[in-house]
Amino acid sequence: MQEPIAILYQTALREIGVELELKKVPAATFYNAVSERKQPMIFYVDSPWCPDVGYSMTLYFNSDSFVNYSNYKNDEVDKLIKDTSHTNDQKARLEMMTKAQDIVMFRGAWVFISYPAITSRAAPT
Repeated sequence: MQEPIAILYQTALREIGVELELKKVPAATFYNAVSERKQPMIFYVDSPWCPDVGYSMTLYFNSDSFVNYSNYKNDEVDKLIKDTSHTNDQKARLEMMTKAQDIVMFRGAWVFISYPAITSRAAPT
């Protein structure tokens, strides 16, 4: 799925004068590149295993998280994530995570270019 999306992205960038070199690599090499955090850009499809915004933000945007592949660091976001993990008040958690997400989106740690809407569903019976 990443390959056709990457080609579309490359084509769109070329239209505005930006050349993007695509490097197709085997899965093992790809995941090494992701965990080493040395590539300037990676097309990556991922989602958290638990549908909780606090969990998701902790994985991807807590500066101490191994899964923080973009090396994002923001003290306010870290504090909001920590505060969210210390309360069961769902309204407060959602308010804190909405603020954290606003900060992350404004700072541009990631560029969300597509949502392929792939979900796992049980086969009809």
